[in-house]
Amino acid sequence: MASFMDLGEHLQTDGIKWAERCHAITGITEEEVEDAMKGIFPDTLGPYITCLWLTSEAMTATMEIVPEKLKYYLNDKVIKSDEIAQYVPCAANARKLVMKINIKFFTSSLASL
Repeated sequence: MASFMDLGEHLQTDGIKWAERCHAITGITEEEVEDAMKGIFPDTLGPYITCLWLTSEAMTATMEIVPEKLKYYLNDKVIKSDEIAQYVPCAANARKLVMKINIKFFTSSLASL
């Protein structure tokens, strides 16, 4: 796992803002985020992760990956450029799943902040 310092300048600065915003929107606690890093996944994690993706604009509200945003935020220490293509079919498969979260809620919540 990459350390915070390996994430690159853009993700370090913008990621802090996204986390603050998504904590407020989803109600996830810092303890729950830390638990997720230990393999304990609370119910609030899915909405929080979705919020991060939408806030970063690396994923659209229809769950389509924006490769240019991934390249901008995820440097080669985190993911190699040729690996980014793997995210596109993954997101396509996720779109087929029954969503437990309301994407419109997040989109409107993000616009109001």
